[in-house]
Amino acid sequence: MGEIWDKIQNDPESYQDQNISVLLENSIQNTTYELVEEFSDKWQINEDELEFMVSNYNPRRSKQDGKAELKRTSNYEVYKQKVEKPVSKLKYWKHVRKDLDDLMKEEILLLQNRK
Repeated sequence: MGEIWDKIQNDPESYQDQNISVLLENSIQNTTYELVEEFSDKWQINEDELEFMVSNYNPRRSKQDGKAELKRTSNYEVYKQKVEKPVSKLKYWKHVRKDLDDLMKEEILLLQNRK
């Protein structure tokens, strides 16, 4: 976000006749997509299911929509092969959930301004 604002401040003519709110929204969408892609790759879970869960995440609810589908599409075996020090299969989903909650609270909700 700050990056776009700095660019606008340094070169306002380049952004003339452009809707700044659209530029910011596009930046939020791109950053969110990159975070989802990285998380999906790290834990070997289905990206589409993760996007659904991120889009419908409600910080006030303990159970999130799409959690069961996300768990069902996770691939522990591929995760285990890709990671240098994988967590045990018994702890895998617990770590995924905690990491997802952290990602949502520390990055994505802040981007979306939905604390």
